[in-house]
Amino acid sequence: MRTTFRGRSTSKLVAVATFISGLLASSGTWAAAETIWLSPDRANPPVINVDRSGNYIREAPFFGASGVAVYPEGNALFAAGPATSFSRFDLTTLAPLGSLSLSPVVPSFGEDLAYDGTYLYRADYSGQKIVRFDPLTGASTLFKTFTGNEAGGPVGLAWTGTGFYVSMYNTSQIYELDVNGNTVGLPFTVQSAQMSLYGGLGWDVVDDSLWIGTVGRVFEITTSGVVIGGFALPTPYGAGTFVDGLEFENASTPGVPPTGVPEPATALLVLLALGGLALPGARGKRES
Repeated sequence: MRTTFRGRSTSKLVAVATFISGLLASSGTWAAAETIWLSPDRANPPVINVDRSGNYIREAPFFGASGVAVYPEGNALFAAGPATSFSRFDLTTLAPLGSLSLSPVVPSFGEDLAYDGTYLYRADYSGQKIVRFDPLTGASTLFKTFTGNEAGGPVGLAWTGTGFYVSMYNTSQIYELDVNGNTVGLPFTVQSAQMSLYGGLGWDVVDDSLWIGTVGRVFEITTSGVVIGGFALPTPYGAGTFVDGLEFENASTPGVPPTGVPEPATALLVLLALGGLALPGARGKRES
């Protein structure tokens, strides 16, 4: 028995749909899979991009970065060393796009970066603060100052969509902050004997989890510190490399569609193409 809809066989419809899907995938119009950007504050190696298992994908030509963040509206990758200036790279080609300097508030020793859809934020390890700045102009303001027991040397920084998580290098703790920088609840630790220094953070909205860098490894953890995944650092990193900057890119990054979801223009073309096959709907029939 063969079934046809609107005058066209199912086998033909599947064939055309498969062709369109393959064409779009080969042309690179589908959203990329979730990836992780890593950066160490050393002269070498560069900022690298890996998959969720730690497999090397590509690298940006910036060396000695202590912070990294994706700026999707500008299709850019921000990378910066501990100083006040930033380098920007085209997120697609990784070609340099120039630099950006912060003013008037600058970090004493800049670390990890996070983007909330409007502003970029930077952890300041020695200044015990977080600086907020405009990604286009570099105009900066003080967002948060850590005092008392909370002043643990902020390094990692991740935006969740409703607030932040901050890792403390000196006290080996992770704090949650609300959108205004107020501390939420009590700090927690990573529950693993392999966890040493607390480094860069990234938020994974697919798993509602955190990725945290340390020496030689990256862990995926719950918001209570339970380890649920991770990997050893790949080449060109090594067992002794400390990950200061970390960014989970894709659904967790504002403006970037989830894995497997076509870009709006691509989705429209697919719908139009498939819809075109079904326009003579009134004359559909079923044959046996």
